[in-house]
Amino acid sequence: MKKFAAMILSLVLAFSLVACNGGDESSSSASGGSSAGKDPLNVVLVVPNSLGDKAFSDMIWNGINMAKEEYGLGEIKCIELQGDTTTPIPTMTELCELGEWDIIVTGTFSLQESIETVAEQFPDQKFIIYDTELDYSDGKFANCASFVALQNEGSFLGGALAALMSKTGVIGFVGGKETTSVSDFLVGYIEGAQYVNPDITVRSSFIGSFTDTATAKELAMAQNAQSADIIFAVCSGAGLGVYEAAAEKGFWAIGVDSDQSLILEETAPDSANAILTSVIKNFDVILSDAIGEVVNGSFEWGVHHSINLAAGGIGLADNSYYQENVPEEIRNQIAEISKKIESGEIVVSSAIGMDAATYDALKNSAA
Repeated sequence: MKKFAAMILSLVLAFSLVACNGGDESSSSASGGSSAGKDPLNVVLVVPNSLGDKAFSDMIWNGINMAKEEYGLGEIKCIELQGDTTTPIPTMTELCELGEWDIIVTGTFSLQESIETVAEQFPDQKFIIYDTELDYSDGKFANCASFVALQNEGSFLGGALAALMSKTGVIGFVGGKETTSVSDFLVGYIEGAQYVNPDITVRSSFIGSFTDTATAKELAMAQNAQSADIIFAVCSGAGLGVYEAAAEKGFWAIGVDSDQSLILEETAPDSANAILTSVIKNFDVILSDAIGEVVNGSFEWGVHHSINLAAGGIGLADNSYYQENVPEEIRNQIAEISKKIESGEIVVSSAIGMDAATYDALKNSAA
């Protein structure tokens, strides 16, 4: 009996030591923002174009870096596809097969089919997808979560501002490619302009590229020659051409995705001064917050998230250029319109899900 009691006592002591050691290990692993007892997340970003665009790709990469700093991620990496449409599936397939990345962050409408293909082939790999929406019906894509910022709401404000600031009653829009996403900006822009001026003329042109600054500049100058005195550039890095044209010809531009004035004020101050504001998608904050929820264990997979104006997903850059160049009365009008969108009093149409006939009719209504 004494031997049996001693054996039981030894087992109890051994269990106690294991429990204490396990608790210490969990506390140590939890430091630096990672979940208790888990290694830090490794996150890889796949962008369809390149970093250094001073627009969308840079914003997304900044969001990953924000998450690393705030939540203590492990390794982070960015892979740039540089517009090569043949590489998305092989690139993402290789990343999945490596098994080194907890989350693959990628996005935009241009990669949607590739993302869907790879996500179905690798159901254990997690994907966070920005600026496009997946179809989660029938339990599909349980390993994914997609996010969009309601760009039509932000561009409604941009259109209203352009119409209020225009002295000619003619404004312009230069898009990269006429994709659903870019067209969504145009829809909101036209509706916002018509909200404050039903007789406004909106000239729209598409480059066929998001990098061709020379053609962007030519199109902007052509629109300006046809009386457009404010032009919205929805063409990523090619927008630099629109801003150059605005600086040279003395008309106003509106930027997109990130605060273009602040980006350009040191390297191209004349262009920065020609930008009234920018319609900003706050994907850096959206993605950083999403990764933080993954780290903290509260993230929901297999769902789509539409982040609207009211939730801070989209909006106008309220910087010193906006404050100095837009009269207070007009700024107040824009603030009131924003409140009406947030409350649901104004409902902005979207090119996403819109049939071609309706889209063409809207464009023609302002031509």
